[in-house]
Amino acid sequence: MFAGLRTGPVAWLAQVDATHDNGVSNMPVPSGPLKEVASLLEADWLIVRGNNLKLTAEFLDPNKDVHNNGQTRRSIVYELSPIQFVQLRAGFRYNDGISQAPSRHLKLAFLELHGFF
Repeated sequence: MFAGLRTGPVAWLAQVDATHDNGVSNMPVPSGPLKEVASLLEADWLIVRGNNLKLTAEFLDPNKDVHNNGQTRRSIVYELSPIQFVQLRAGFRYNDGISQAPSRHLKLAFLELHGFF
């Protein structure tokens, strides 16, 4: 399920996905049925033409039958589109996963150049 809304210069996107996987008849899921939930909430602010600020919050529960295994990710990203088909993105992202896996707790700064054709 997803929805979008525009409030002035801010565009909002919300999405929730839920799956229930039993596998197929000749290949069932080894650990039993798998239930998963993923969600996204995003605000895109058009500062001026070609300049966009994006705030994002995401949540993933890869297996609803396992407690405390949810993962969250929060991002702030500035997007600059100086010319048509070119975009420069700079941002910060914080990943917060399960406490038993320190590698799932990351702070990331990034710079990306995108070309569209």
